[in-house]
Amino acid sequence: MVKAVEMDKGISTLPSYICVDAIKEEKLEIINLPKSTNITNDIWIAYRKEDLKNKSIALLIKTLVSNT
Repeated sequence: MVKAVEMDKGISTLPSYICVDAIKEEKLEIINLPKSTNITNDIWIAYRKEDLKNKSIALLIKTLVSNT
């Protein structure tokens, strides 16, 4: 994702530890810092509805949901 943002493919929300070097090299710019440092690591899975028929994607989702 860092490379995609560096290549002007859009914007993203990324953990700071992934972006440290790119920020120092001025390849990325922070546009909004959180007011709170009490951050959780919620992970969202996005997929197209028709891809749920894909056995690999269905298994991944089933595995991740069962481990929460």
